[in-house]
Amino acid sequence: MTVKTSKFVGERLTEAREAYGVMTKSSLADLLDISISAASQYENNICNPRPELVSLMAKKLNVKEAFFFKPVLSLSPNPIFWRSRHSATKTSRTIAERRFGWAKSITDEYLKC
Repeated sequence: MTVKTSKFVGERLTEAREAYGVMTKSSLADLLDISISAASQYENNICNPRPELVSLMAKKLNVKEAFFFKPVLSLSPNPIFWRSRHSATKTSRTIAERRFGWAKSITDEYLKC
């Protein structure tokens, strides 16, 4: 499927990367076989990736291609309370927070109907 990438949202790449458990841009660059600066430019909306790369990103990060073109919704500043911050690593907390945000936005959208 060919996708026009002019509306690529870099913040979505950051979300997908963190939700998948890839915590650094360097690791993302290794995963996608691109340079670290290219990964940074895509996440910071400096330039847009090629359509083939968007397909690869979606496949490797386990999201749909359309995910990268949806606008980012601001989440309410409600904190997430952890039973114990010591037993959960920063990586696992970040993954859980990203996935919780996605679940919340889906639920909010469903309840609007």
